[in-house]
Amino acid sequence: MGGGQVVGWLPLVKDDPKYKGTQQFANFKAAVWHASIKEVLASIVPPSKLGQWTNCWDNIARLFYTLVLILSVDYEEQCVMLLTQGVMSNFPRPVCLIPEDELSSVMPHTYTLHTSHATNTLLTKARAERRKERREAILKSQSIRDVINAFYDMNSKLLMYTVHYAMTDFMLSFRVSLGITCGWNSNY
Repeated sequence: MGGGQVVGWLPLVKDDPKYKGTQQFANFKAAVWHASIKEVLASIVPPSKLGQWTNCWDNIARLFYTLVLILSVDYEEQCVMLLTQGVMSNFPRPVCLIPEDELSSVMPHTYTLHTSHATNTLLTKARAERRKERREAILKSQSIRDVINAFYDMNSKLLMYTVHYAMTDFMLSFRVSLGITCGWNSNY
């Protein structure tokens, strides 16, 4: 148990000039990425929910639960992993709902944190809509892509676990330097 993995073998969808720049193509590329990473995560999903008994060095069996502790990625990769619509969206920050027009504000603010549960709830609500325009409006309200996140299969009931918390401290240092609070408690 334990260790790290550098994931560099995920497929990259080549840009198709006919569809480049469209939301549909961006969603397709994100769906391919999530389908691929789901295969990588497949072996650790069951122990994240049920745990796995392991004999430790002191010969005592202990129950361990797997989780993705850190995702060390750049901004574009964060947007793909968290299914946000990126820099040109209404809410370009991957981890919280800062409106695009308030990014340059130097005044302290508190914004709602994106969470796996809230994002999944929004996606479920959008997919229940029959009209495409209404579905897109619901997703656009938080700049979320219409794709199932592969990390949602992990046990989200673990204390404080959400894929958004696994992002590296780049986001933490960025928000602290701007005086922005994104809903994390002071222990983060």
